[in-house]
Amino acid sequence: EAKYADIESMIPKLFGSGKSDRASEEYFQISGVRDASAWGGKFVTKKQYPGYTSKVIFQRFANRLEIDPALIEDKQFDVLMQQARDLRNSYDRKKEKMAVNVFANATSAAFDFQESEEGLSWANSSHLTLVPSVSTATGFSNTGTSALDPTSLAAARISLMRLRDSMGNLIHNRDKLAIVAPITLSDTIEEIIGTDRGLYTDEGTINVHKGAYSSMPWILLDDTSTTDWSLIRVNETKKQLLWFDRLEPQYMAHIDKDTLSNVHSIHGRFGYLFKDWRFAYHNNVA
Repeated sequence: EAKYADIESMIPKLFGSGKSDRASEEYFQISGVRDASAWGGKFVTKKQYPGYTSKVIFQRFANRLEIDPALIEDKQFDVLMQQARDLRNSYDRKKEKMAVNVFANATSAAFDFQESEEGLSWANSSHLTLVPSVSTATGFSNTGTSALDPTSLAAARISLMRLRDSMGNLIHNRDKLAIVAPITLSDTIEEIIGTDRGLYTDEGTINVHKGAYSSMPWILLDDTSTTDWSLIRVNETKKQLLWFDRLEPQYMAHIDKDTLSNVHSIHGRFGYLFKDWRFAYHNNVA
C-alpha cells in the first residue's frame, strides 16, 4: 500500500503523468504551419505534415515475500511493518531504476518500453524531419561530449535555444532551465550557478549563470556515469516525457497452507516514453 512507500521519487519532477486503460499508447507528431504570407488579395492555404510516431508498451513488474508465521504469533509488529515497507520499496525502487534510464541511456535507442518510428535515441546528432525540403544540417543535434564547466554550460544553453522544430524554425521558448546530473557533479553545479562574482577568476566579474538554472541531482545516474549531464527545459520535459502507472501497485496477502507462511505480494504495470526530443541537450562526456 502507498503508506509503506519510503523512496523519494524523481519521476514526478521530470515526467508528466500519462493516463491509459489499454495495453499500449501511441502518439504522433504534427508539424507547425509555415510563415504567414503577405496579403495578395486572397488567403494562401498552407499545409501541415505528419511527424514521427512513438508508442509505449506497458510491462508488469511483481515481487513476493514469505513471512515466518512466528513473527505474527510473537507479535513482532515492527518487523512485519518493515517487511511491508521493504516489499513496497522493492517495487518503487524498480520504477526509479527504469525511469533513470531515460537520462542514463540518453544516447541509446535500445528502449525499455518504447517503439519509435524515427528509430533514434532522444539525444542524437542526426535527428530527422518528415517535412519536405527542410534542412537538418543545423538545429537537429542535441548532444555533445563536453564535461560540465561554465563554458560548456553556456554552450549547451545556446545549443538548446537553437534547436529547430520539424519545419526548420527556431523554437522560441522561455521555459525554465535545469541541470540533470549525477550526485557527483552536485558541488560543481552549485558552484557554477550559485557564485555571485569572480567564478574561476580574480576580476570579480558577474557570474552570468547565477539564477539562470536549477539543479536536479539524481543519485541513480552515478551508477552509469559520474560525468554525463543534461540541460533540460523543465516544463517542456514534463510535456514530452510521459510516465504511465498503467496499474497502480496491488498489494495482496494469503497464508500458505503447507508452510503456514504469510505470503505477501505486490504487482503493477508501468512504462514511459518520450514523444519528442527537443526538451533537452545532453552531454555524453568522452
